[in-house]
Amino acid sequence: MEKIFYRIPLDLTNPYKFICLLSNHKNRDKIGEIIIESSFGFSIGIDYLYSLKSQDSSNFESLLKDNQIDYEKLDLSHKYHVYQINHTANEPLENLDSSFLCNDEMDIVVDTDIPQIICGPGTTRVLHEEEIVRKDNIKIYVHSNELCGHHIPHVHVKYNDNDNYCVISLVDVSVLVPKNLKNAKTRDICKLVNTHLQKSRAAWNRTNSLLKFKKNKEEYTSSFYRLPH
Repeated sequence: MEKIFYRIPLDLTNPYKFICLLSNHKNRDKIGEIIIESSFGFSIGIDYLYSLKSQDSSNFESLLKDNQIDYEKLDLSHKYHVYQINHTANEPLENLDSSFLCNDEMDIVVDTDIPQIICGPGTTRVLHEEEIVRKDNIKIYVHSNELCGHHIPHVHVKYNDNDNYCVISLVDVSVLVPKNLKNAKTRDICKLVNTHLQKSRAAWNRTNSLLKFKKNKEEYTSSFYRLPH
């Protein structure tokens, strides 16, 4: 199947727009497989080069036009054919030079999480996290942009590899989501939140939520109020 190539320049005012639109598109399966041609593009001096099968090009172009994304359709069939000939490994795998490979174990230098990227109509938001505490494979944190469906201040909890283990209320330190989650680990998490409750409420007040905790002198109380829109 013939490949169609597109150059889609990076929009510096909204750099995540294109990738977010592709990821969140309701008919993603109808757009086809989109390949980032970084190696081929580098070899011919073209940045931000993408390709897909010709049969999927009309749906892809409609997506770009509907969302005002600039693109350039390129005829690179001959150059790609030459590139494939010059970059195909003809040697058996066991004959290839593997001296550059390193078998040493690697130590973790930095353990960090990639922020979520949310794409809405005409805008892209990066959902930053502010970590409160990390202990025994538990991470408690708040989001910078709280526009979700929980109507009271709260923290999110990551446990082991589960990024959305539960959500804990900062009003009475109870489990908001999932509602029936009651086990020894959840009790440990609630104790940890309670230990860092003042720090958690202060972090919550720094979010973009309209809900804010009231203070009594230097302490945050369990009462909160809503800012005017």
